[in-house]
Amino acid sequence: MLKAIKVRIYPTTEQADLLNRQFGSVRFVYNTGLRIMSHRYKRHGQSLNAKHDIKKLLPVAKKSRKYGWLKEADSIALQQACLHLDQAFQRFFDPKQKAGYPRFKSKRGRQSSYHCVGVKSGDNWIKVPKIKAMKARIHRPMDGKLKSIALSRTVTGKHYAALLFETGQDAPERLQDLDASSVVGLDMGLNWSNWSGHPGKPHTGGIGGVHDQEDATSVL
Repeated sequence: MLKAIKVRIYPTTEQADLLNRQFGSVRFVYNTGLRIMSHRYKRHGQSLNAKHDIKKLLPVAKKSRKYGWLKEADSIALQQACLHLDQAFQRFFDPKQKAGYPRFKSKRGRQSSYHCVGVKSGDNWIKVPKIKAMKARIHRPMDGKLKSIALSRTVTGKHYAALLFETGQDAPERLQDLDASSVVGLDMGLNWSNWSGHPGKPHTGGIGGVHDQEDATSVL
């Protein structure tokens, strides 16, 4: 069974700079692939596949003088950008999804990259290819094999890592359909007068001293 946790990471200034380059490379591959596919269809009526056609261009781009800087990024993260583009087009063509045409990723928006080879984690650190171990606040331990790490940076500059583990445990069995005729329900006949000291007069203080409009907070 797969389980995931999301933790806050605290890269150094040097590591943050490397992450920015990583995010930029991933964003460049996604946007360039989208531009090529859109241009080819508009000009020649030819449909390309991001998972196959665009992905094949990565080794060529890395060997070129113009795009040789892509070699500094994790190759798996670049390939995953092609897969994400392919998924975006699948959602667009699926009538059930009602998704719009894929959009270009902005430098000012949320950034992310995916890593599944050479990833490691400890009690208070994580490690992805091309970058030294980064400090992390792991609030609960996870038993199992680390499968992947997805890094992200919010628009406010905070960095996070989503860790996916294979626990080796069996997934819980799905609940069987219930026979409605075998379900017994109890009608307690509760109404506002049950919670009030006076019949027919609602109790404004709430139950057990808790007000009806108590604020609730939740944590992303």
